[in-house]
Amino acid sequence: MSENIPRISVIIPVYNGDRFLGDAIASVIHQSLRPYEIIVVDDGSEDGTAAIAQSYTQVKYFFQSNRGVSAARNSGIDLSTGSILTFLDHDDLMLPDSLKNRIDFLIQNPHIQCLIAKHESFQDKAAGNQKWIKPDEFDAAHFGFGYLMVRRSFFEIVGKFNPEITMCENIDLLIRAQKMGVHFTKFPEVVVKKRVHAANVSRNVDSAQLSLLRIIQTSIHKHA
Repeated sequence: MSENIPRISVIIPVYNGDRFLGDAIASVIHQSLRPYEIIVVDDGSEDGTAAIAQSYTQVKYFFQSNRGVSAARNSGIDLSTGSILTFLDHDDLMLPDSLKNRIDFLIQNPHIQCLIAKHESFQDKAAGNQKWIKPDEFDAAHFGFGYLMVRRSFFEIVGKFNPEITMCENIDLLIRAQKMGVHFTKFPEVVVKKRVHAANVSRNVDSAQLSLLRIIQTSIHKHA
């Protein structure tokens, strides 16, 4: 990798994700700008996740007891050595120029600490139609708080993910960043294809609403 290109760490948290993990890893391996490292954090899986992750020589695999996605992401941050970190859910796919285009933007905008990016959804054929997602989700790109690319210094300033929050944890992180005056912005291009299937964590609307309520209450308490 060129000395002018920062080292990129891609962190993939996973729990019982053997069905989709290989596709996610392959989408990172085949990036037009290859990352310095791919870290898969297995959050206590009981399926074939370990075998799939360890079958890729490009992957650094780490297993931990089940503690939730925030704790898994934090473990990935601790294990990583890159100056730029980005995250990919185990059931999603990076588009081929995802890393290159965002890195180019960060190089040109050194004051930006964090990028939020767009995703497009696609239906997993084996799962059939998922009634919990609106049809227009497949017709347009949407900004997703889960597709972050950050400088390592971002976490040094803001702190890592709150391990007590297992959904909407990225929103909590960005609220803290905003209150601390840390610069982040939206990256206008689609970088990820989000797979829609029966086991999507984000389909649990009640849990998501409770997580958002907890984030709001915590924010109010800290800044009252």
